[in-house]
Amino acid sequence: MNIPAIPLYLLIHNIVIQESSETSSSSLKRPGKLIEHEFDRVRIEPKDKASITPTGVNNIPQNKGEFTLFIDSVNSINKDDYLLKIGDKVIWNGISRVAVSNYPVYSTDTNKPHHWEVELE
Repeated sequence: MNIPAIPLYLLIHNIVIQESSETSSSSLKRPGKLIEHEFDRVRIEPKDKASITPTGVNNIPQNKGEFTLFIDSVNSINKDDYLLKIGDKVIWNGISRVAVSNYPVYSTDTNKPHHWEVELE
């Protein structure tokens, strides 16, 4: 049984990933420089419920919550074939979260993931 890829109409987000300094293989070559990777056609969903809470000195609302990032192995565009790592920062629509888990989800083909699910906090 072949499971179809995540449809394009569901992959509505584009993100930028900044490598964590602990995980960056190129951090030795370029210290202090953030390495960024662009991903197009991904999906970000609230994991539980997100809330807007006043924080800080100026009482500026801050979006708090956990999210799940879906990266499809067929329809998502990973321009440089970067494999997101735990600790990397994910930025979309001005919101920045850190990847706390990243795991492949397989369908019937055990050699290739159907998609990846990344938990963001």
